[in-house]
Amino acid sequence: LTRKIKEAILALEMSRRYTKDQILEMYLNEMYYGNFSYGVEAAALSYFGKHVKDLDLAECALLAGILQSPSRNNPFENFPAVKRRQESILDLMVKAGFITEAQAASAKAEKLTLREARYDIRAPHFVQFVLDQLWGKYSEQFIASAGLKIYTTLDLDLQEEAQNIARRHVAELSDHSLTNASVVALDPRTGEILVMLGSLDYFAEAIDGAVNMALAKRQPGPAIKPIT
Repeated sequence: LTRKIKEAILALEMSRRYTKDQILEMYLNEMYYGNFSYGVEAAALSYFGKHVKDLDLAECALLAGILQSPSRNNPFENFPAVKRRQESILDLMVKAGFITEAQAASAKAEKLTLREARYDIRAPHFVQFVLDQLWGKYSEQFIASAGLKIYTTLDLDLQEEAQNIARRHVAELSDHSLTNASVVALDPRTGEILVMLGSLDYFAEAIDGAVNMALAKRQPGPAIKPIT
């Protein structure tokens, strides 16, 4: 109850000091858009390689659709879901009178080209894994703006060694149509995650690199026989 009262007081104070457009701008500049992008400008650069002022209607609607759930609506990993969300937003804009049906139809038909995802980040699958854990406990807005320091068990030296080994093995087996690999290493005493390699390259679309194969569900096959 105390938190709700504080939120109401802050909301009244913000509405007194700022216009609705200013409040919306502050919101868009703080929210998380997935793929390590905080704020709409960072998202525009990450997904389209453009400044937000240069985006067209179709691109803006796509970014707006990500906000509902950045982990689920990941353009690099689940574009069909983001596209459906974009089209729903365009329909709502027509209903609200912001755009015409013709503009919405044109935006829906536009072929969107995402830039090649590439960021200066280490162990991206593990970073996303940690973010998913945090989202299960805290709001995305709190995570984006609270200045949290997150301490993990990952060993970056082991992580890089595992990635190098995986790449060598995949290269050696390329004649067998092997193109990808994943690795997880745990501390047997504590169960702590020391290595999490979800794919050979998080940013390689050809192998769906953003998909964390270390967490993907698999049929156990013969591996289950010792247990059964």
